[in-house]
Amino acid sequence: MRTLGHWIVALIIAAIVAWMVWTSSDLQTCRQGMTVGASFYDSLLESRRCLGEYARANAAEILAIFTVILGVAIWLMWRATRALVSETRVTGDALVATNRSLAEATQATAEAAKRSAGIAEQVLIATQRPWVTFTVELAGTLAFDGAGASIPLKIGTENIGPTPAVAVLAHPVIFCQEKQPFKAVDVIKRRSGDFNTAGRLGHTLSKGEQFSEVKTAGMGLEEYEGMSVISPFILVTVKYRLTFSDETRMAAKLYSLVRTDPVYQAQSVVMQPGNSVQPDRLNLVLIGSYAD
Repeated sequence: MRTLGHWIVALIIAAIVAWMVWTSSDLQTCRQGMTVGASFYDSLLESRRCLGEYARANAAEILAIFTVILGVAIWLMWRATRALVSETRVTGDALVATNRSLAEATQATAEAAKRSAGIAEQVLIATQRPWVTFTVELAGTLAFDGAGASIPLKIGTENIGPTPAVAVLAHPVIFCQEKQPFKAVDVIKRRSGDFNTAGRLGHTLSKGEQFSEVKTAGMGLEEYEGMSVISPFILVTVKYRLTFSDETRMAAKLYSLVRTDPVYQAQSVVMQPGNSVQPDRLNLVLIGSYAD
């Protein structure tokens, strides 16, 4: 529509110029002097001669008219160019916005797919992974010697998950010094982190399979040296791997080792270092557990 308007303006200007030239008195006077009854070719030659004389006589006016026409043409070209630049800018901005929206949508789709894959993996692991649980029983005397203290424990592990657990390893420790305030889960995570299973062989537990073993928990003399009474804790950590992943999972329980006094039918968490205590005078009280 804008181009059609430009053409209309150009035609109007051309018509005005043609009308001004054709109706000029000099050109009409020259035409009136043309031979009456002359042939078409002679009339054409006479008209050309009249136009030539008119052009020579009015050269300045014709130059001014064409200057005006050239100015109008340049103005129209400028308008058209400006409109084209504006349309190009608008189109470019729209294209950039479209590409940006497409990129954002693509990124959002990729992130959603990644989250879905992560959720699917978590569901797979949660429903198909092994779950190892265990029990702990006292299997001997709390004994003291010149190097420290130790106590044997019977640890029974069982896989209640649908797939096998491999490299199952149990690790018991006994200690009596711990930072306060005492938070069982924090203690379990920190002390279980010291149990490194790399390079160590363990057993495999299939679905529903159980395994029992006796392991000794020990602590060095420096743990209670200089103390007149102690309140021991026992931590048992079981670590294992999944068959379809290299991830290591863990189950752990933290107990307080208490002394049972059959006379008063009460329990005492206070013991004297150096005095061995028989298993029938001891008991394990669960104070915290953790599994991942």
